[in-house]
Amino acid sequence: MKKQYSSMWALCVVMSLLGACTASVSTDELKIARAAVAKGTAIILDVRTPGEFKNGHIEGAINIPLGDIAALYSGIPKNKALVVYCQSGGRSRAAASFLRNKGRTVYDIGTQRAWDAS
Repeated sequence: MKKQYSSMWALCVVMSLLGACTASVSTDELKIARAAVAKGTAIILDVRTPGEFKNGHIEGAINIPLGDIAALYSGIPKNKALVVYCQSGGRSRAAASFLRNKGRTVYDIGTQRAWDAS
């Protein structure tokens, strides 16, 4: 599990240095994600640490830290899309990439601020 976390974290650091971890979700995609959550066809995953989650999160979000995504993947409902976010967009991008590679529908909204602002 630690190796998976280290690999994902390293990928995000490299992506950040290249400017790829900035959140850029379209207004339309955010509307689709909100509608899916409202209909119960999507769940919200907060991939920050438990401490960050405890300090505030999107209502109804499930906290699965980025480093635990691979180990806990089998427990994530398979019949629902996933709305993923973190503090700055880097961890959510890494988690979204992992989840998409598993064949999941993912809306990477980047940050809680994007959700709150819409």
